[in-house]
Amino acid sequence: MKLASVLAELLLEHGWRKLLVPLKYICKKNSILQHIAIDILLDKICICPGHRTSKTLSKELGIQILGFRGNDYSDSVVIKKKQITPTLLSKCICKEALIQLAPISPIFIIDMSLWNLHYDDEKRELIEQLLITLNVVRQYLWDRCLIITNPCPEFLSMFSKATKGMRIQINIQNTSTKRLLEDLDLVEKAVVLDPYANEDLTDDEVIKFKVFIIGGILDKGNRMPRATTKLYYSEQLNELEIPRKRITLRGAIVGVPERINRIVQILLKNIIEGYSLEKAIVTSMTKSDKIMRILYEIQKAKVSKIDEIYLIERFSWLDISKDEVEEALKRIK
Repeated sequence: MKLASVLAELLLEHGWRKLLVPLKYICKKNSILQHIAIDILLDKICICPGHRTSKTLSKELGIQILGFRGNDYSDSVVIKKKQITPTLLSKCICKEALIQLAPISPIFIIDMSLWNLHYDDEKRELIEQLLITLNVVRQYLWDRCLIITNPCPEFLSMFSKATKGMRIQINIQNTSTKRLLEDLDLVEKAVVLDPYANEDLTDDEVIKFKVFIIGGILDKGNRMPRATTKLYYSEQLNELEIPRKRITLRGAIVGVPERINRIVQILLKNIIEGYSLEKAIVTSMTKSDKIMRILYEIQKAKVSKIDEIYLIERFSWLDISKDEVEEALKRIK
């Protein structure tokens, strides 16, 4: 269940259906309730009873979102926690109440045991990927569903500098993935995502697994072939008989996004939004991913005559744009 849905249910349990929110949340592109729920869990704000004149702007999950001036009345209001009096605090929805109901799965474990194999620029970019991944997770769940294992001192130092001034609660565990799974009794619910695994991850299996292990790897120059496979054995995950699965698109890994944040996005679209794996992959692909896949399919099909009409009809399942078609034609010629 999405975190926003949990908050909506909690509001309804309190009898609140008209929530007055600050302007900063109204301007958000995605779910307003999701953004509010994240900030509650980060201990920034609470939702308290409050009757104020305002204007209904939208409705989300049965909750009316109010803002600006108007003739409507709110029954609840978002307030910064530091501004709440002790008397009012007991009547509010704060971190302590929401965290008890917040989703605890799926869990994404990023194993950083191969950190030292990266160049400096790759290390910096890898940290950027982790922060983007956190933002992806926050669109559906919250920080504690993202776990980092095997962090070395250099990683911790660089990560600390990169997140200075930010309020985040990523679960960084100074232990191995193997030990963590054993300690939390999650061995039978885990899977390692490896593009070079022998078995494809299916829609039915995504539902079965609760823990998805991803290698903290960014290999710009293809210096670390089959790195996740090596991680699987070096970290002794094979001893736990944890399955290795690859995410494929119609049986091939070509064009399937490799970045950590994109992989997590694919899985969350499938698990939370109910997308098929194919739809989740296609909607998460970049322009370069799609062009790479088109070139692969054309080479495999050994087609002699290729034009714009052929590409549009042949690859309608990739939901390709005109720009992507034109770029693919340039590459072919």
